Amino acid sequence: MSQHGFNDDVYLDQAISHHLSELLNNGEILESTVAGICRQVIGKGRSTLSDKQEFIFKIKVEKEFLQRECQNCGHQLTIDELGIDESGEPNDTCFSCQHDRRKRR
Repeated sequence: MSQHGFNDDVYLDQAISHHLSELLNNGEILESTVAGICRQVIGKGRSTLSDKQEFIFKIKVEKEFLQRECQNCGHQLTIDELGIDESGEPNDTCFSCQHDRRKRR
């Protein structure tokens, strides 16, 4: 059973929706079926997906865009870390490694 509460679930849903919006707006998700599923998740929530849509979402979105590892330390990036970095590129490092990199400058 989940250790986090309702507010955490709402925050996570909002963060995922925001990230999916960024992916769509940046043209990173081009396949029309996948884009439509992402728009449904943004507008109505992931719980509204059919079994087939959920399968496609897991394979085409979650694995590719929501489950990335930090390029420095290998830890899985949180949804907050998955955004776009200062240079406009998809972020590939966790907050801890970003902090360490800023300290070295």
